[in-house]
Amino acid sequence: MPRAIANYLPAGSVQRNTALTGILLNANGTYKLSFQGPSGGFTTVADRVIMAIPFSVLRNILTNTQAYVHAGFDSLKQTAITKLGEVIGTPAYIAP
Repeated sequence: MPRAIANYLPAGSVQRNTALTGILLNANGTYKLSFQGPSGGFTTVADRVIMAIPFSVLRNILTNTQAYVHAGFDSLKQTAITKLGEVIGTPAYIAP
């Protein structure tokens, strides 16, 4: 599925072999995303974000309530991410 999505996006929009390490909702509604890739860490700003990662991975990125707030997730979304059982290989999209 990631390759199919990547085929419809502008070149360079998808970074493979790269891990998301942080999410921050900016005051203007954009998102600052932090990554760790083969060449080191970097950040990018995006108008919209589609997260197709398991909740178990997201829980390792958002490690406390403040991190969820900074990422733009409300308490209901935080509860869903932290309490729902792990389902391997099931992508999820949670709109802010």
